[in-house]
Amino acid sequence: MADDEAEFVLGDVCFRTMDGFRYYHVSGPCDHTRIPETFGVLGQRIADSLTGKKAGLVAAEVARYLDAVPGTTWTLESGHALAPEVAGLPGTADVDDLPPFRCAAMVYQGGVGHFGEAIGRLADTIRQQGLELGREYREHYLYWESPDSPNNVMLLQFGVADPAAELPATPHATFGPVRVQSLRGFEYLYVDAETDMRRLGGTIDELTGKLFAAQRAADVRAAGPVCFFYRDAGSPGLFTLEVGIPVAPGTPAPEGAKARRVEPERVTSLVYTGGLEHLGTANDVLMDGMRKLGLEMPNEYRECYHHFEGDRSPNNVTQVMFPVR
Repeated sequence: MADDEAEFVLGDVCFRTMDGFRYYHVSGPCDHTRIPETFGVLGQRIADSLTGKKAGLVAAEVARYLDAVPGTTWTLESGHALAPEVAGLPGTADVDDLPPFRCAAMVYQGGVGHFGEAIGRLADTIRQQGLELGREYREHYLYWESPDSPNNVMLLQFGVADPAAELPATPHATFGPVRVQSLRGFEYLYVDAETDMRRLGGTIDELTGKLFAAQRAADVRAAGPVCFFYRDAGSPGLFTLEVGIPVAPGTPAPEGAKARRVEPERVTSLVYTGGLEHLGTANDVLMDGMRKLGLEMPNEYRECYHHFEGDRSPNNVTQVMFPVR
């Protein structure tokens, strides 16, 4: 287990074939001395290009480093995945259809100051398997607070060069350490309903449909991943489920949805990769960690779906958490 004093967490390195996606992006020349500056310029260009259909943009920023050899100038691309139903966005950015990406991947938690260690581990693992490093490295900024925050969650990927090489087997699920963290607050756009375990699947489908319809109708840009809040409804077997997204401060609630402020709070959390069938195991690991820390089990629980490729995909990245009471 780890607490919020830990600066960073290096996850397990796994070989994966990530799904392709439509990529809305801008690019520019860069070198290792100008990465923060170039990110700032590219991010502003993305923001300036969004003249409509902001709801179609997936929240997580995706950066691609192409031919990034130290001591040289190379190309940095920064952008976002587009929702499947969105063909493109008006503006000055480019839209490319990225193919599936064969890579060594790691879920990293922490600030950017320790990226070098994570990248080095990815590269070393590829070489140890007798494989050749590819010419592309990616960073998915799944959850972001600040450059130095230990709470950031990122998916780091280093490409494998040979498209015909057999990759080592991918684990069905990997579980990070149980952490105690102080998370910042955020504005939350959501829909809710009272339900029970028997009706949970149908309730989730109904609420996600309502949420995305309200988001699209008002063209609201998500500022973070889809989050589920579960609360005890006060009746035996019943609980309240909220399904929502973080949004920019001051965003009004569109018709069919609600908005509230989620205050900063201290939580116990666990980040895991794998399909939804492993969600119960992740909860068991988290609750066992809480018992070992002597923490009380509260009547509120949260799931954040940072990266999602399908119900049974081993590439999904999900964070589960309980408030510390």
